[in-house]
Amino acid sequence: MCNPVLAVAAISAVTTTVGVVEQAHAAHVQRHNLKIQQQQKSDQIKQRATADLFDVTRAAQRERARIRTASAQSGLNISSNSIESLLLNSQFQEGLNKSRILKNAENSQAASTTSTNVALSRLPNTSALSAGLKIVGNTASTYIKAQHNPNH
Repeated sequence: MCNPVLAVAAISAVTTTVGVVEQAHAAHVQRHNLKIQQQQKSDQIKQRATADLFDVTRAAQRERARIRTASAQSGLNISSNSIESLLLNSQFQEGLNKSRILKNAENSQAASTTSTNVALSRLPNTSALSAGLKIVGNTASTYIKAQHNPNH
């Protein structure tokens, strides 16, 4: 004949084990999804920065072309100091804009990584030891309660 106290303890052990396994699996799935989202966000940041860099380059090229065209139409020599100064200033502004875009992308990437790391740190991290202790603790608690229950 089966001892009812042991049966209750065994059911508790199985129930706790299933709960621990489900919790660990759910945390694993969430970690995986967060990492995928982080990669997608990183790709979006890189694509946006690349597009912005391309736009700045094109705008700077158009500006320098306008400067050259205006100087030629007005009869100025392209190698004159004032035209050369305008062209150098355009290149300098292009460099500043590109640096700003790259720094913003770097900051966005860092913020995204930090956000993902915070979310990951909030997920339960069940080790084999903590899972075993939880199972043994719940089983022992249920066994003791069942032993002291006057209805058995």
